[in-house]
Amino acid sequence: SPAQKNSSDKMNKQWPNGYLLSAIASFLIAVSVSAGDEWIEGMRGVGLPIISDVATKHIHLAPGTPSHSTMTVTFSTSETCTPLVLLYSVDHPIRDKARVVFGDDTRQYTSNNLLRDGSIADAYTSDWIHHVRVQGLEPGSLYHYYCACASYAFEEDHVGVSDMRHLLLASITEEGLVKHKLNGGSFRTAPRPSAKGVINNAFIEFALCGDIGQTADSRSTLQHIAKRHDDGNGFAAIIHAGDLSYADGEQSRWDTWLELVEGIFSRRIPLLPSPGNHEIETDGVTKDIFVPYQTRFAMPEIRPFEMEPAMLTNATTPSVFIDGRYDWGNSFYATTYGPACILILNSYTASHVGSNQYQWLESELQAIDRRTTPWVFVVVHCPMYNTFAFHQNEAQTNEFKEAMEPLFVKYHVNLVFSGHEHAYMMTKNIAYGILNEDGPRYIIIGDGGNREGHGSYFNPGKAEEWVQKRDISSFGFGVVSILNSTHAEWNWIKNVDTMTTEVVHNMILTNRFSAGSGS
Repeated sequence: SPAQKNSSDKMNKQWPNGYLLSAIASFLIAVSVSAGDEWIEGMRGVGLPIISDVATKHIHLAPGTPSHSTMTVTFSTSETCTPLVLLYSVDHPIRDKARVVFGDDTRQYTSNNLLRDGSIADAYTSDWIHHVRVQGLEPGSLYHYYCACASYAFEEDHVGVSDMRHLLLASITEEGLVKHKLNGGSFRTAPRPSAKGVINNAFIEFALCGDIGQTADSRSTLQHIAKRHDDGNGFAAIIHAGDLSYADGEQSRWDTWLELVEGIFSRRIPLLPSPGNHEIETDGVTKDIFVPYQTRFAMPEIRPFEMEPAMLTNATTPSVFIDGRYDWGNSFYATTYGPACILILNSYTASHVGSNQYQWLESELQAIDRRTTPWVFVVVHCPMYNTFAFHQNEAQTNEFKEAMEPLFVKYHVNLVFSGHEHAYMMTKNIAYGILNEDGPRYIIIGDGGNREGHGSYFNPGKAEEWVQKRDISSFGFGVVSILNSTHAEWNWIKNVDTMTTEVVHNMILTNRFSAGSGS
């Protein structure tokens, strides 16, 4: 299992150095030094907690709980340090004062993963991975942030911690910013939830992708998503249906994948991943599973993860997998963004009636108020309805569908997104294999561009009657735009080349189950 150690609209773009420096200079105005002045004066020359020279990398974002006031900023360093995030509000610089937030969740893992050829990799030890949770943010607001390490090693029980935070702010100068070359980015928090009983008609937009990997096609897909984010209304988050890096036991490929996404979007658009079979990554010695995925991400967890080794598994990323157990943590979780509840599930842990995942999901669905949260999306890697050939009748999918489909139908889930098949498909509304307006639509969005190539059809000559649209010819991504409580727009967009895209499938979706629909 991973070693875990504690240590002390469109504007979401990188900003020029001049703005960067003026924003940080505002820290000195926005933050007042309170009763700690005398203590701070006594510390001068003794060892100021200024920023160290430790380089930060692999920056990415995840919503916290609740998403409208919490964001987790994750970054890595090659050596242990006291991680911190410096944060500045663009929208409310006076009311929402600048702050320094120290991280208390630093993780590292060592593994001997199985590789694709069945051999065991040499021991790999990850960088130090810091998850800094920033709370008390303003809803729907834009923030700029910097990731850094403090040179002063804080003790958890140090009586001067709050004072040292003020001192750290006071020690930051424009000269220091240039010297330390701080890495950072920007993000916008989720919108404020509507008041209880008030129908939520807010507009919000998400990008959808899956099975990305790190090929030239992968890069093209991510660059097109980022460009649409910059040119349009801005995505609230990128929802990923699983199979992220295709490290497949070769852990350095996680590092290169994080470098890829950091250079394109991950410093400014939150990522909501679902675990796929390429995240299993069985350890060849301990038989632990999902360790890199659990360590490198910090999603809005319900409780700390629980894991049982896959003792019978001798593959790093088995497509069929009913061995071991991985619950809680990043395995399954939920977040609400304005009018949408997004439920991330795991095909590769127990899902039968009575399992942890089943009981949690039923509880979550029961609690949703369709006035304040009219749209419900599920994300799970393995598709329950599948027009493609490669992943038919897999054991874990059969178990999942048998238990979970009744919940999806009963509680009126609108859309279920999956990957696994490297292609695009949308179904008509369906329940238990029969066209039914009370059932969800199922969307396969596993055409992100990974190294395994395109899928093929199970029935090449004619699509099943429940298929609305299918395609195996292109890589691309999806966009769901919630227009109001009763209507949303869906677009599947293919990569034409590195510079252009084409909308291939467009639909206006009606939500019959929102409190504002009249049904």
